[in-house]
Amino acid sequence: MAQIKAKNKKRGFFSVFLHLKSYLNIIFLLLLFPLGIISFCITLLLLVFSLTLGAMPFFAPFGPMTLAGYAITYMPIKIIVSLIACVLGIFLLTVGLYIINGLSFIYKKLFRLFG
Repeated sequence: MAQIKAKNKKRGFFSVFLHLKSYLNIIFLLLLFPLGIISFCITLLLLVFSLTLGAMPFFAPFGPMTLAGYAITYMPIKIIVSLIACVLGIFLLTVGLYIINGLSFIYKKLFRLFG
């Protein structure tokens, strides 16, 4: 029986092209490449943007602030705008983490489909 199995197995460099799993791995990698770029850009954009908005109250008193092209020089208005931006940043951080979690769910489904 061992000799029959050895005869059926083809060996060599080009035997890789005879396996269906090789083609499925290539398709999986071709799908994974653009998804990886998209998830990297979304992760970087959401995290950096939300952390920047969250840190705005710490930097508002030290420099000029513009909102929709208008310069804000009155300090209480600057503080109120920066606190609103901080709350928006915390909200975006939460939404961003859910989006990243959804992308990992897509990766999980792809791994189960092709793995």
